[in-house]
Amino acid sequence: MRWSVFVSLWLLVMRAVAAAETRIDISPSANFSRYKTFQIEVNPPVRYGQVDDDDTITENRFHRVVEYQLRLHGLTATDTDPDLIVRISRRVWEQTELVGSPGYPYGWYGPWGYGYGGYWGAPYWGNVYTYTYLEGWTRIDVIDAATDELAYRAEVTRKVDKDEEDQDRDAIKIAEKAFKKFPVRGVFVND
Repeated sequence: MRWSVFVSLWLLVMRAVAAAETRIDISPSANFSRYKTFQIEVNPPVRYGQVDDDDTITENRFHRVVEYQLRLHGLTATDTDPDLIVRISRRVWEQTELVGSPGYPYGWYGPWGYGYGGYWGAPYWGNVYTYTYLEGWTRIDVIDAATDELAYRAEVTRKVDKDEEDQDRDAIKIAEKAFKKFPVRGVFVND
């Protein structure tokens, strides 16, 4: 019984720390069958409330992964007269969570004491500590260039890794989650 409570609480805590949240909104009036071309605009990332104009690495990383996803959906990149304007915005901030493990109100050996009788184990009420990590929010707006109206919006919030290789992998996962419900279907166009 106690182990199931411990495991349940642990899974709840770890789910809150590791889970990515994705929100997708699709305009019911957008006609996705007529979209063939796109142009990407990447805003400089915002870190801890400050615009980081110098972080071209992050800008280029998200440009690549979003372009790849759009090409997978049968669209073609263009610099002149696109059907869609794709705007990417990114924010990163430090997040702190209070994490703890449940205690054992009867001590290590239960209410019957240590071994066969006599000693009631001292209660152990668990450990509580803070866990600090970076969390990132990415918004991808797909705008109909002819009407200047939002056709598709995806927002992904998730933990950010500091390791360069993990950042590339995270950007790919963010783009995959963002375009999972994108209505356009097609083949990959390789220029």
